[in-house]
Amino acid sequence: QKHPHLLEGCWGDNSTASLKQCAGQIGCQRSHLKAIERAMREEWPYVAIFEDDFAWQSWVDPSKVGEMVSRLMNKYKDWDVIGLSLRIFETEAAGTLDMACQGNARCRVSRVLHAQAPGGYILRNTIYKQIFVQVHHRF
Repeated sequence: QKHPHLLEGCWGDNSTASLKQCAGQIGCQRSHLKAIERAMREEWPYVAIFEDDFAWQSWVDPSKVGEMVSRLMNKYKDWDVIGLSLRIFETEAAGTLDMACQGNARCRVSRVLHAQAPGGYILRNTIYKQIFVQVHHRF
């Protein structure tokens, strides 16, 4: 192990199951950091990052996702992150998009205040360095 200290007390105990789950999460974080590092190096204006097991929810029409993302980027000029799959804990209403998402219902937009476990998201270059610095020091 290159950094064995990373697993110490990760999930509150040092059982084999906890350490294995923790090691998986650390591996995920490191791969996300590599993607962000490449986006910084290549000077990409934004980057989409997905987990290897990412899947759209059954109610999502993947053919509409590109249009939704474009509309979000145009309507909310100060965005930093567009979450496509997150475990959300706290949000505040931010508005709607002028398009249907589910049936005839308009797409609701929320500003996420607290979330974890991102399965898929888009970052804008305005946030790369902040995320990289906050997470990279752990490794």
